[in-house]
Amino acid sequence: MPTRLFTSLFALAKLVFVAPVRVLRPARPSQEARLKAAIARADKAAAARPPLPPPDAFRHRPRHARPRPYATPTAIPDYARFCQADVRHRALWRLTYEPDDRAPYQAHHRTRKDITLAASDVDALDFALTEFTPPGYARNYLRDRELRAVPAQPAPVHPALDGGTR
Repeated sequence: MPTRLFTSLFALAKLVFVAPVRVLRPARPSQEARLKAAIARADKAAAARPPLPPPDAFRHRPRHARPRPYATPTAIPDYARFCQADVRHRALWRLTYEPDDRAPYQAHHRTRKDITLAASDVDALDFALTEFTPPGYARNYLRDRELRAVPAQPAPVHPALDGGTR
């Protein structure tokens, strides 16, 4: 009798504890079914992709060799003399070349943004930059000296600190 009791208790425990867990956890599909599902997904993704162009239509261009729409290369006439003038006047001027202007060689002052010189020839621009002296401008430290030159008024003394008696 104890073995029958033990067997029936074991069957009851199995019915109470194991059966609900199996119901909550679905059975895992077999490896063959998972493989078929993966192949079907891959075929579906391949059908959704656009077709590749024919091999003769593809031409590899390195990324750095692709044309840039924002930078058009311009050839500067007398580039060597332009570079020499740029090196000579680099401290005060920034030289540029604008091919569409009547005076394509331009020099922009580095500190005074409102000063620009232009010429139709590199030699003329170089001569102008050599002879032209930009106007000076007042610097902050000059104003500080003027403010220090004004005699300072003595600070008011508090009556309690003047050392007098009451």
